[in-house]
Amino acid sequence: MRSNRYIHKIEGKISYGRRFLSFFFLTLSAFIIVYAFSVPYVIEEFDPTAYNPIAGIILAIVPFFAGFVIGTKTNVLVDTEKKHIILNKSVKGVVFKRTIIKYTELEYVSIFRNNTTKYYESRLFYDDSSYIDLFEIKNEQKALSRVQNISAILSISVHDLIVDDYWEDKEAPYVAPEDREISAHLSEGRRPWWQNAIAAVMYTSSICCLYLFFVVLSKYDYEFQKGMESYITLAILIGGLGVTFSLVKDCLFDFRNGQYKMIYRIGPFEYGQRKTIRKYEYISVFQRPYGVYDVKLWYNQSKHFGLGEYGDKEAALKIGKKLARKFNTNLLYTNKERVQNWIELDTIDES
Repeated sequence: MRSNRYIHKIEGKISYGRRFLSFFFLTLSAFIIVYAFSVPYVIEEFDPTAYNPIAGIILAIVPFFAGFVIGTKTNVLVDTEKKHIILNKSVKGVVFKRTIIKYTELEYVSIFRNNTTKYYESRLFYDDSSYIDLFEIKNEQKALSRVQNISAILSISVHDLIVDDYWEDKEAPYVAPEDREISAHLSEGRRPWWQNAIAAVMYTSSICCLYLFFVVLSKYDYEFQKGMESYITLAILIGGLGVTFSLVKDCLFDFRNGQYKMIYRIGPFEYGQRKTIRKYEYISVFQRPYGVYDVKLWYNQSKHFGLGEYGDKEAALKIGKKLARKFNTNLLYTNKERVQNWIELDTIDES
């Protein structure tokens, strides 16, 4: 008798949403059939010549098929001695199909987040990218734990595709105002008066264009109006220039809660949204070919904020070192020949 240590069972799981939809469609199908055969008994003025129960059965096929497909769950048995994968497909506990797949080598088990359903899904890969769907789970930690367990019993690696999703800019969870802190505040300051004056002229011109289109042109015939639709385009372009001359960006960082808020201000109006920062990577000072030095904050692996442009190397490095100490990161200086020089945090002086 063969030992069970070569046979590993992986129970399939489907989301609660799929379970509900499957139950709904199967119940609807059963209701249609029951109603079709009970018509002669529930309708007082029953006409036998117009009655055909087969029509009800045909009508019930569509929701039955939908419930059947949506509710299908696959349990997997992996026989590592005979190198067989046995798939048992079932709906509501009733097995309707059994398939045996021969494999040469198990490759890895993967996990990823389905952006449509928001569930974490896992697949077992074998023989050069062939795969089997294993489960879908709502909770990230439970999904990761289950994948690690499958990896251990089958002695294969895990391809964690949640990593990319983990580092994405996501809306930060709510934190009560009294629990927030302003750990760092980086601001572009205020626009010069002459830029605000240009922006005011641009906004006024844009409003005038819209006025001409919506008010004045309504008095003319259709053909004339068609020729004047360019006023809309002109209003958008001029308004965009106004934004360019008046927009100011601030960024608030909350080290305690791992959040930041980018604030966009135009005059008295502002808009901003808090997002999550997983990790502050480093501060960079990069020399462009024409001599300007860009200072940036890099975070979440490959994302960055532009923190200013400087015409002098020493000024750029000074602000770079100050920010590196503030964000507790290293500093990377890159000259125009793309030669990189890392400055470790513990070697940055306080000057």
